[in-house]
This record gives sequence, structure tokens and C-alpha cells, in this order.
Amino acid sequence: MSLFADKTKTVQEMRGDRLTAAAATYFPDVELSDDYIYAKVLAAETDAEHRLRVFFEPVEMVPEGTPHSVIDGYENDKVRWQEEPAYDWDPEFFRGNTWGFFQVRQRPIIAVHSFRFIYPSTDTTIYAFPHDWIRLDKKYGHIRIVPMSNFSTLPLNAWLLSVFAGGRMVPHMIQIAYQAGLKDAAGEYPELLDLIKRMAALRIIEDQFVPTSGSLSVDGISESLSTDTKKYKDIVDARLEALRDQIHGIRVGFV
Repeated sequence: MSLFADKTKTVQEMRGDRLTAAAATYFPDVELSDDYIYAKVLAAETDAEHRLRVFFEPVEMVPEGTPHSVIDGYENDKVRWQEEPAYDWDPEFFRGNTWGFFQVRQRPIIAVHSFRFIYPSTDTTIYAFPHDWIRLDKKYGHIRIVPMSNFSTLPLNAWLLSVFAGGRMVPHMIQIAYQAGLKDAAGEYPELLDLIKRMAALRIIEDQFVPTSGSLSVDGISESLSTDTKKYKDIVDARLEALRDQIHGIRVGFV
């Protein structure tokens, strides 16, 4: 699915709000088809999704080795899904004050379906955490395990994992099935749709190979023409960065 699933509405909005002035100024004799305009909007949407590092719709994160029947169910229901490798087991998982702290690759989290330890070679479950133990910080993709019931089963399994691992990390031993992305991108971030349309309009202008400057003379009337797409791109980049901070939080770097 797309934030612009209604093709007719999207193309009408682009023609009326974004392209009328640009077409009259930069390419008045060019006829743009509906398919072309819509393809540019979808391309801009995908570009924005990659640059913001977030899915614009709920996506099912499917652990490797998930049965084909589950994947077929998603495809039949037209649910977007993506396969994800399992995570490594760290012997420090239960120690100290970590409370099973974990950060998933895709965020924000919408829901966690399962969190389990497996034998990497056999896909046999060693232990699956009850749902009421799983505590989330959805925005940052953080998971913590807080025992609420059946606590007596945890120490034995934790001990067994330590024995199997020999105090070392075990690759691909933790499988997490979860849903990630923006649950209501249009409602929570209406500026996102406006930004994608702006990006699509820039793509269309660039396709026409509009010169950075030029002049036009008709019947003794002279008119200069100039465009600087780099300036508009800088504006788009700045707005993307601001939106990325809104979605993921302020980024901190140390040198």
C-alpha cells in the first residue's frame, strides 16, 4: 500500500497544487501523463521512506525461517511484510539491571507478537516469553522483559542458555516477530505528504532538463528565466532532517 493509494486524487492534486505554475514557467509545451505523474509521486515516497529510515505504514517483521503458510497469509491479505535475520544471544541479557534490554532494527514498534530463544540449527524453541512480560518503548524500538507471572520457569531456562552458550554470544538465537512503522503517517505527520509531493514535483522539473538560466525573446519582448533546483533540494533536505528527528528523536554523536 501507499500513502497515495488513490491515483486519481493524487494526480489531480499534483496538477492543481504543484505543477500548474511550474509547467507554465518551465515546460509549457510538455504534456505530462497521469501515469508519469503518479510514478514520480510513488518514487518520491519510496525515496523519503529510505531517507527517513522508517516504514510509512505498518509492516510485519518476519523472522527468518517463518513457515510459508504465515507468509502466504500476509500476501493473501495484502499485508506488507519483510524478513529479518534473528538476533544474537548475549550472556549479559539477564544480568545486572538490564531487564532483558533489547533494541530491534526497525522502529517505531507498533506491536510485538513473539519473543523467543531458539536452537539456531533446528528452529526448536527453547523459551518463549509470555506477552505480559514484554515492555516496550515503541518510539525508540526498546524492549525490556519484566516478569509478571510464571516467574519460576525463567531461572532454569536462563541457566540452560548460559550452559549452551558457554558464557559466549550465540549467533541468530533470538527471534522477534513484531510490527513496525508508522500506524497513521498522514494523521500524525501531515507535513510528510506535503514534503513527498514537493519531492515529486522536483523530480518532474529535473526530468525536463530545465537550464539553470536562460532568456526568451518573442515579438520584441525579452524575458529572463532561471531556476535553481539545488536550492529547493536543500530546503527538502532540511525538512527531511527535521522530520527524522520528530520520528526517531534527537540524534547524538560523539567524536
